[in-house]
Amino acid sequence: MHGMLRRLADGDLDFEVEKFRLRELEDLSRPLEIFRRNAQAVQNLALTDPSTGMPNRRAFLERTGARLADAAAKGGPRHLLMLVDVDRFKHVNDDFGHAAGDRVVKLIGERMTETLGPGALVARLGGDEFALCLPLDGEADGSAVASRLVAAIRPPFDLGTYAIAVTISVGTVEAAPADAVAIEELLHRADLALYAAKNGGRNRALGFAPELEEDRELDRALERDLARALLGGQLRMVYQPILPLHEADPEVEALIRWEHPELGDISPARFIPAAERSGLMVQLGNWIIERTLSDLTRWPGIALSINLSPLQLQQDGFVPFLLDRCRHHAISPRRVILEVTESLSIENNSRALLTLELLRNAGFRIALDDFGTGYSSLSMLKTFKFDRLKIDRSLIDDLASDSSAQAVFEAAVTMALRIGAQVVAEGISDEKLIAPVLAAGCTHLQGFHCSRPIEADAVAAHFKIREVAAGDPASGQVPGTLAA
Repeated sequence: MHGMLRRLADGDLDFEVEKFRLRELEDLSRPLEIFRRNAQAVQNLALTDPSTGMPNRRAFLERTGARLADAAAKGGPRHLLMLVDVDRFKHVNDDFGHAAGDRVVKLIGERMTETLGPGALVARLGGDEFALCLPLDGEADGSAVASRLVAAIRPPFDLGTYAIAVTISVGTVEAAPADAVAIEELLHRADLALYAAKNGGRNRALGFAPELEEDRELDRALERDLARALLGGQLRMVYQPILPLHEADPEVEALIRWEHPELGDISPARFIPAAERSGLMVQLGNWIIERTLSDLTRWPGIALSINLSPLQLQQDGFVPFLLDRCRHHAISPRRVILEVTESLSIENNSRALLTLELLRNAGFRIALDDFGTGYSSLSMLKTFKFDRLKIDRSLIDDLASDSSAQAVFEAAVTMALRIGAQVVAEGISDEKLIAPVLAAGCTHLQGFHCSRPIEADAVAAHFKIREVAAGDPASGQVPGTLAA
């Protein structure tokens, strides 16, 4: 700077001013370029999920908002927004490790992008949650797009040394250019639909409907009231007889009922998911076990089926607890059938699989309920040797009138018998279903045509046995000993 001032004093004004300007601009441009590159890197980090390289929540909100605003301004197409949740992803992390879990998440994102095409915005919101936005051209059906996405995720992901199969639940909402609905409200609606999809059994897609808002409020009320129901005598057990077709002990399936003081009878399909969400499922499951085993002591020669939640099989000490309660009530494990559904997904859940094996080795019989309703039933048969399959009523309802339905049902029964399992035909609601079920080779029948669920006090009379109390000499049982 001092040198430049001397040259200026000597009269070389124009040259020095230009030289100074170029040099100063050059010196300034270097840090500006570095700042620009750093700012761009920071911006990319702020909009990108670090584990997968996918757009993150902020990027999704910004880009989706821009898409919807552009469509509204130019009369563009409808858009489909989807919220996606990987079903029971915790089991993947627990069984295969977080590195494998991160790899599966990345592969899920890639498969969704491949399925929906380059026009789809696929973002990871965090954990196992994704958000998607894509235009719907013409008369395109958003529900069909979402169902296609669910189907695309079902095939296993190849991680080299092993493959991992997962399913997803999807909630959708459509946004038309003229709707002028804020993106936050659209995502709220998609979240309600996702919530309903998970409550409906997972592995499916559901679209938003206004009544879902009311359903969500009811579920919140049930979650609050369920703890009071456990303490206040609002819950009771009823028992549906299961008819054996060959020489075997008569059986009942334990079914829980909740009579809410204000809302009346609440379906188990409604409050069991509420118990799982609220953290009360283990407590409720233990109550069911205690109540039903106590009832079973009154009915000599009767076998009992109990439905288990996947959460119970994750419970520390569940096997010792169940064995302890059997010893306390003098019930042999051979009199107890434990029912699980394919939502357990034992292929990716080594802990649940080990629990089932320990229970079976202890003498309990294990049944796969609702067989034939979903994708993973067949793979579960390879993973675990079930003692019994319960064929879902969806495969039975049309047996008397549909030859295709009969062929599918017969194939399912034949497969079950070939692996040495008993077969229960569920949902027998009409006499005309009896003949095709018998012809297929089922070993047991269950449904309203055989018997509706009955109260505990009516079980002994139904089976024409004398009801006894634990310790009664006529029962041959003494508390603390096991009766076969």
